Amino acid sequence: MTEVAFHVNVADVPAYTCRLLRKAHAKGVRVHVTGLPAQVDAVDRGLWLMSQSEFIPHAGVQAPERVRRRSGIVLGGEWFDGAQVLVNLSTDMPPEHGRYARVIEIVGTTEAERSQARQRWKTYRSEGIEPEMVDQAGSKG
Repeated sequence: MTEVAFHVNVADVPAYTCRLLRKAHAKGVRVHVTGLPAQVDAVDRGLWLMSQSEFIPHAGVQAPERVRRRSGIVLGGEWFDGAQVLVNLSTDMPPEHGRYARVIEIVGTTEAERSQARQRWKTYRSEGIEPEMVDQAGSKG
């Protein structure tokens, strides 16, 4: 069954997501990041702005299959075949979330984001999944 974690009260969603992706890359975990185009673009920019010694190979969903497979991190789209983890930046329930071993929901600090996250939490629970909460209040991320 899919494991779900909500990382809540994230002050800087793109920067936090980039740090998560850096950790995943270091562990060899294949990740798909989904969200609105502006959210995904902000993560893409953040990954490119990391220092050269911290470059995280990644590709957009529109990249050729061979590029996506080699990068291990795919930004955008609805499904990345072979990804173990889905990082959801969207306020919507991620499609096909059950195809991933783990889903990480990144939730910002606004009441609207928290309210929409509560709805997704309830949906996961109705599917028999007990989400975990990781509260980032007070952290820099």
